[in-house]
This record gives sequence, structure tokens and C-alpha cells, in this order.
Amino acid sequence: MHNETLHTRDYLTEFGTNDYLSAYTRFKTIPWFMEHIKGLVRVFVNNSSHLGNERALEFGGGPTLVSSFVLAQYVQSITFSEYVPNNLKAVNDWINQVDGAFDWTNVFNFIIEQYHQQTGITLSLSECEQRLRTGLQRGGVLRIADVNEQSGCSVLDNPDNYNQFDIILSSFCLEDACLTKETYEKTVERLCMLLKPGGFLVLAHGRNQTFYYVNDKRFFAQYMNEQSARETLERMNLINIQTSAVDRTPNEYSDSDGYFIACGYKKK
Repeated sequence: MHNETLHTRDYLTEFGTNDYLSAYTRFKTIPWFMEHIKGLVRVFVNNSSHLGNERALEFGGGPTLVSSFVLAQYVQSITFSEYVPNNLKAVNDWINQVDGAFDWTNVFNFIIEQYHQQTGITLSLSECEQRLRTGLQRGGVLRIADVNEQSGCSVLDNPDNYNQFDIILSSFCLEDACLTKETYEKTVERLCMLLKPGGFLVLAHGRNQTFYYVNDKRFFAQYMNEQSARETLERMNLINIQTSAVDRTPNEYSDSDGYFIACGYKKK
């Protein structure tokens, strides 16, 4: 493994999209990941009666469709945004059913199982996938800029997006993208500007993490925990703030000791 820590612009040349996706082919051998999916589903089930159903934004989605699949069961339109072109291509390939696109069937079925266990409602895989494709086609798949530059982001800095989204979800992104705590807080503030009054912000992060590996490439992660995220959301004047966490054992691939979700509502 390489010990040099990569970040920001290095993602454009060093991030292995296929290597990252390969973890999802064996996700049932990764207990913390299954627990994270259960927790994400639980957050939305528990808050479902308070959610608007029109537009959602996934910010920094990587090459994965786990979070957007959950979102698709609640909203009509999903704007998927990401920094790395190869990650966007992986998402577009699935939307357009390109030969060789990553097969999410096993992961999606696991999400459906969790939804059934928590609600008693049985969902159809084909119908859920169609909801996801339709939602992404309506909202669009967009490239975003480096958040450390503080301006020039097609999503964050577009006044037409202010107060437009019922739900904004960012999963395992901001702690890796934001090089300082100040940039993290500013990015969360910019995301909050896009929420409708009463809108729901959901953030998932590695806990107490400073690095993670994709294949043999070591990437920066900002040290965060439930308390620091809660304090940020409080400074954004969000209400009904909730946190939940999943423990894991640090190893040579990541020094995170868990993953957590922090969420809250924009005041009406």
C-alpha cells in the first residue's frame, strides 16, 4: 500500500471506481455495511410522515446508488451529484442499462428486505428500480466542483436551487472532501440553503477517521464524530436533530471506529 495521503484533485486521477464498487459484490461479508444500510432505511422510515415527496439531492454520491435507491421510495425527482467523472459514468451506465454496468440487484434486494422488516410493506424490485431510474432522469446527474474552492459549484451556487429540495442526503462524502472543519461547516451551510423550509438533511460519515484505502491508494478523511456533527447542525439552526451510529473495528484499510448518521430539519 502507498502511504502518501491523497485528497481533492487526486480523486480525478487516483480514485478506483471499479475497485470501490467491488466491495458491494461482497457487502454481506461486511457487517458494519449491512448495519449502515439498516440504519439508513430506519432513518427514512421513522421520519417518513414529515418528508416532502417532490425533490431530493444526493450530494457527492460516488459511483454508488445505495442512497438514491432509498430516496427513490420517497421522492419523485433525484438530482445526483458527484465530483469524479468515472463515478458519474458508472451511475449513468446503470441508468441507461449499458452492457457491463454494475449490477445492484443483491444490494437493492437487501434494502427491500430491510424496508419490509421495518414497515411490513413488500416492494417489487422492478418497480423500485424503475422509480429510481425515473427519479434520476427527472433530477439529472451532475458534476460538482471541489468544495474546498468555496465557489463555482453547479449545484451549491445556483440560485435556482435555493429552497428547492425536500431532502438532501450526503453519504461518506463531506468528511473526505472537506479538508478543514471550516470548509465542512461552510458546505453544510450551503446545502442548507438548498433545502425547502421544513426540508430534511441527512449526513452519513465515518467516525473518528483520518484515512481510508481504495485498493492501494490512501485517501484523506476528516476526523468527525456524532457530537461534532450535531454541533454543526445546531449551528445551522436545524431542529429535531437525530444521530445514530454503527461500530466497527479499525484496520489497515481505514482507521474509522464506526459510521454514523446525523440528520435534522430546516425550520419552517
